[in-house]
Amino acid sequence: MVNNKLSKKALSKIGKKNPNWKGDNVGYVGLHNWVSRRLLKPKLCECGKRKPYDLANKGIYNRDLKNWEWLCRKCHMIKDGRIDNLVKMSSKKGEKNGRAKLNEKQVIKIFNLFKNKTNKEIANLFNVSPLTIWEIKTRKKWKHIKVCH
Repeated sequence: MVNNKLSKKALSKIGKKNPNWKGDNVGYVGLHNWVSRRLLKPKLCECGKRKPYDLANKGIYNRDLKNWEWLCRKCHMIKDGRIDNLVKMSSKKGEKNGRAKLNEKQVIKIFNLFKNKTNKEIANLFNVSPLTIWEIKTRKKWKHIKVCH
């Protein structure tokens, strides 16, 4: 009998009856959580190749489930136009890449410091991680820079 009262009480607070209900003025995370609990996730993305992981909006942020779809990451990035930015960003080398913390002059100085200093010491001088210095040293990054050893 207690459980029935609890479930009736819980049912009386669902949706618009809840004092915390914000309707379509809900925040980004709240709306995604609300939709993800109500929109069934298909076994495969619309591309038919991968499982869908991303809940994607079709342009109108509201609680209408017709404005939402489950997509794999690649399809989501293609539809949002982010895949083009990713390809452009990864094709730029060195300081032309928008994520670079170093410029070419600094990298040349780093190459000259390898003889006298450890990776950690060099990293501290340039405010980067020792991993970044190791990637420069092993030519995993900045390999287009010509340096005489």
